[in-house]
Parts: sequence; structure tokens; C-alpha cells
Amino acid sequence: MVTTATHGTAGIMMKSCKSKSAALLTGIAKWLIENNKVNTDFITTHTSGFEPLKQWLTEKLWTDIEQGCGMCSITGLT
Repeated sequence: MVTTATHGTAGIMMKSCKSKSAALLTGIAKWLIENNKVNTDFITTHTSGFEPLKQWLTEKLWTDIEQGCGMCSITGLT
């Protein structure tokens, strides 16, 4: 479990079989987009190139991401 000052305890439990940071971050970004957890005002103001990234993430298959990051399981995402 993770505790933050702004959101209290986060209910995400990840069990990693091995460390593969890029694939794990790809999965987190894909989940954030799929679940409308992206701050579009911040992205519009402070970034560029988000739409091509969003398209690339949308095309990524979850099975490929899971294999790439070596995650045995991810639970508690709501």
C-alpha cells in the first residue's frame, strides 16, 4: 500500500517478478488513459506530443505490457 498526503492510502498492490521499468510505466500510463485519470489541463499547458503517445498506448495490448514488465499480478485498481 502507498500513502500520500493528498489522497491517503492508495489501494494498489503490484507483485513484480523482475524489474522492467519502461514496460511498467507504459502499463500505468495506459491504465490512466483508459480510466480517464489524466489531467488534460496540465498536459495541454505543460507538455507537447501527448496525442501521439495516447494513440501509441491505445494500440498497446495488455498481454504485451504484462510480459514486458514481468508483472505476476496487479490488483486493487479501481
